[in-house]
Amino acid sequence: MFVPKSEATFVPDTSFVPPRVTPPSAPLPFLRAIITLLDNPIEAWPQAVYEQRFWEPRSLGVPGWRYLYVLDPDAIRDVLLEKQGGFSKGDVFRRLLRPALGDAILTAEGAHWRWQRQAAAPAFRHERLLSMTPSMTRAAEATLARWRVGAPTLTGTSPATWCVRLST
Repeated sequence: MFVPKSEATFVPDTSFVPPRVTPPSAPLPFLRAIITLLDNPIEAWPQAVYEQRFWEPRSLGVPGWRYLYVLDPDAIRDVLLEKQGGFSKGDVFRRLLRPALGDAILTAEGAHWRWQRQAAAPAFRHERLLSMTPSMTRAAEATLARWRVGAPTLTGTSPATWCVRLST
């Protein structure tokens, strides 16, 4: 549990370490990547994603299937705001996600995406996020408490399995 030391400083309880994803050292082969992406996309991200500013566009071995990981805050701003018109989500992405999400912010593009982003932006302003810190802290502490109770039965399982079991 996090114990407030002051309003801005927290001391973590290190007696419990939740499971984490161990990234593959190289991109996964095509079929394994697809299966992993469907189960838990983060488990398919290769180690390089965590070590580089951005990861060059890669082909998945299927014509038209390319992906790009962007990790640097300035590069993210470029992709999502400044140069967003130059980055398409792609037909495959839209065909896979649109049936589940509709024309939501994750699948929309162009003017419709800009309208949705502007509508959602106030919720993510710095002062708004700061005002939610106490609620998020309580939710995180409650989740850790549930994880501690479930820890003996979940040893050796993936983070995705933890989330499914502990949320049902």
